[in-house]
Amino acid sequence: MSAKNTVEILGSILAFLGIVFIISKLIAYANQLGFDKLSLGQWSSIFLLSVIYALVSTFLALAWHNLLQKYELKTDWKWSIYIYGKTQIIKYVPGNIFHLASRQAEGQQAGLPAKPLAKTVMWEALCITSAALPFAPILLTQFGLTIALSASLALLVLGTIAFIWIKVHAFLFKATLLYLSFLICSGFLFYSLTLISTDINLQDWELIIILPSIYTVAWLAGFITPGAPAGVGVRELVLVFFTKNFLPEAEVLTLAILSRFSTGLGDTLFFFGTRL
Repeated sequence: MSAKNTVEILGSILAFLGIVFIISKLIAYANQLGFDKLSLGQWSSIFLLSVIYALVSTFLALAWHNLLQKYELKTDWKWSIYIYGKTQIIKYVPGNIFHLASRQAEGQQAGLPAKPLAKTVMWEALCITSAALPFAPILLTQFGLTIALSASLALLVLGTIAFIWIKVHAFLFKATLLYLSFLICSGFLFYSLTLISTDINLQDWELIIILPSIYTVAWLAGFITPGAPAGVGVRELVLVFFTKNFLPEAEVLTLAILSRFSTGLGDTLFFFGTRL
């Protein structure tokens, strides 16, 4: 068995364990989940968040467009959005790689050379990971670090990453900036979802920084885990682990499921939107 297959199997096991964990918690808190308590206005707000998520997903497509430009693969930005939206929905197929394979096939069918096209996959993973890394120091607040010091570390990491990408290649810097924009928007959409669906304490201003950071790290964990379709199970596991310090566990579970529903609907809307 190759190392690649071993890693993918381990990722699938992790995703499976995450799903089992979430299901076990759902069973334990079945009578305390708040789905039936959400009003029509709240569901409408959640749908609006999904629409916004679909719109900001355009940042991902434009970032891929910049990666193509790095290899002088001359494509129209509208074509990049069209292909990205067409293939991104396939990430929900078990394996978490078929959307990449589909994008490769679509690019080659459009006449793009296979080798540089395949290299954009590597750069995408590196750029997204580097865009998410500055959020990680914020999670140190869960282990006693002050928000001021955590934010300072985050800014230091962000500045270092920006400097590195500027030196490496202009198009890689632009792509990373677009990925960062997507992650910031997604994080604040998660914070908005928290305000809509839970009884979170609005007096705690630090949560407007902490909760988006938790979501971003959880999103990254799901993104880099092979074998987990769209990071399912892995993302929820990280969300539950870090947000339970701020909310009752039943509310955390409700929030994790609503977050998955909202982003899944957003990806679907993005798919149909790009068909236009």
